[in-house]
Amino acid sequence: MFYHLISCTVPLYWQVDELSRTSESGSLSCREFEQYLWVSHYLATRSACSRVPQLYGIVAKISVSLLRHTDVIPADRAFYQAGMYCKAVGLESMAFIFYNRFLDLSEVSIAKSIAMLILLLIFQCQAIEEGSLDMIDNSDFVDTDIPFEVPLPEQPFMTEDKQEEIKEWVLALSMDRQVEQTLPLDDERQTYVASLTSPHTGVTSLPCIVTGPALRYMYIYLWPNIL
Repeated sequence: MFYHLISCTVPLYWQVDELSRTSESGSLSCREFEQYLWVSHYLATRSACSRVPQLYGIVAKISVSLLRHTDVIPADRAFYQAGMYCKAVGLESMAFIFYNRFLDLSEVSIAKSIAMLILLLIFQCQAIEEGSLDMIDNSDFVDTDIPFEVPLPEQPFMTEDKQEEIKEWVLALSMDRQVEQTLPLDDERQTYVASLTSPHTGVTSLPCIVTGPALRYMYIYLWPNIL
């Protein structure tokens, strides 16, 4: 199964590699293909690792890294999964922040659906402009590379019962003074641990190819004709 998942990303890898060797290198289309490659690779790796409970630490890191790409993957699902896996490995502060974001996005999605229904009933409109993200507080994600502007889900992907369960957990944790309700910082870079770009220096670090966070030490494995 893992080979099948990874093999699906190989054509995209070669496409990105070919583009990087042409005048298109650094272009918008090349950067988009590269982003899709990273997303596909991390999703495939997470899918394989999630079958082994002992690898949930890796799964949590991948899920957190994928939040950098919520402009191209469903944001509500990504934040829910990041919260779920962080909670599973005891990273309660991060789970609290990510679950909160998931609930915010879900509420905006519900508001959008209600507004659309009202307009359809009253004005018989065939379309509606996308809902607004203005009501969402972004203060938790300032100085991170998690995008603020993300496509809104057409409808909540999680059931109301599950959302209520998450709300109760978030509310209970908000009362626990021993749990910091902020994202952790990298002591060396003084930057959110999962951010590749430092807001203080503007330096962008390379991501770990397995889990996605910024690399501290780089190891290069030579593979003939590929690396």
